[in-house]
Amino acid sequence: MKIIITESKLERLVIKWLNDEYGDLVPHRQSKHYEYIFYKKGNEIIFDINKHSGDVYVSDVIWSTLGRMFGMSYQNIQKITKEWITNHYHLDVRKTECYGDIIISRWKIRD
Repeated sequence: MKIIITESKLERLVIKWLNDEYGDLVPHRQSKHYEYIFYKKGNEIIFDINKHSGDVYVSDVIWSTLGRMFGMSYQNIQKITKEWITNHYHLDVRKTECYGDIIISRWKIRD
């Protein structure tokens, strides 16, 4: 059986999944990286935002899950994560990206 899901239904489904899984993240600041706010679930950083630029780096856990589970492209993941973070966390997001090696080292710093 083939199921057809429209783009708007897929977006609603993804937003619901993000809210269910990551809708209660706790903001955390680190003195060494004062320009960033880190959003955590337990001890795991899910995303961070640069308060000045509005750039958000999202955990590969979310990025890869959206790609695998929902078949989303990189650009669609950028669009949906920007929309979700802007609306759910009321942040001024310029763009979202999947974190890279530099970001990983920033995320390992502990206060």
